[in-house]
Amino acid sequence: MQFAIKTLEFDKVKNMVADKAATHLGREAIAGLRIATDYATVEHLLKQTGDALNLLNLGKRLPFGGCLDITQSLKKAEIGSVLDAEELLHVASTLASINAMVAFLQLEKDNIPTLYEYRDKLDLFLKLEKQIFAIVDEHGEIKDSASPKLSGLRVSIITARNKVKQQLDEILHNNNNQKYFQDAIVTMRGDRYVIPIKQEYRMNFPGVVHDQSSTGATLFIEPLAVVNYNNDIKRYLAEEREEIERILHQITLNIGEEASKIRKNLEIMTELDVIWARGNFALAIHAVEPQL
Repeated sequence: MQFAIKTLEFDKVKNMVADKAATHLGREAIAGLRIATDYATVEHLLKQTGDALNLLNLGKRLPFGGCLDITQSLKKAEIGSVLDAEELLHVASTLASINAMVAFLQLEKDNIPTLYEYRDKLDLFLKLEKQIFAIVDEHGEIKDSASPKLSGLRVSIITARNKVKQQLDEILHNNNNQKYFQDAIVTMRGDRYVIPIKQEYRMNFPGVVHDQSSTGATLFIEPLAVVNYNNDIKRYLAEEREEIERILHQITLNIGEEASKIRKNLEIMTELDVIWARGNFALAIHAVEPQL
């Protein structure tokens, strides 16, 4: 057997087939393939490849778009580690791919009898997919609408920041204050809005010093007029972080409850990708199904 494998350059063929896979997990699975010798198994594998080739000849493709290797995220969810927004996006994307595969196999069942067998092995995750996409957007950012409280906090943050900027603009454009400024600009120190004041005018400009330049010639002062607004912003930001953490924790719990089922579906998607890669390779080399 080893002589035959070497003569047929089986490893080289596997590498070429792996290049046709749609997913990382598919490529890994192909790398671990072994030659089948059982007649019934070989016959079934050939029929599967034939189904994939039939789809390609019809100009159709199995929907693997968005299917990612989320095995580490599933492990984290199972042990209670909170997933971040990007990890949630990857999970949702993969669930969407699984859901799309179920719909596609159902639609094409007459063209792919052996691949249709996978339809009943796959589950739908429509509810969980919807829950995640209600929280994260396509860029992996937490949506304002993730919860009513988060939406309200973000409105409050914007309102407080606008009030700070309005107050600072009035200070910066006051002709009586121009001599105090090193530069008439607003900057940040930590999470506080400050303006640069010349050192020699420190006693003439009421406010809280948060930093100074390397030369000491400039002080970064938070004017007293905006201290309360900056305090509001800081409080709102802390509450925002707490609410985001609560949201992420809850959705991670939901994923953890389904993690085992999702993992099994990911394995099935990987099997389908291996078949898909075989069909793509067969098309590329103009292969013909052998008679056993």
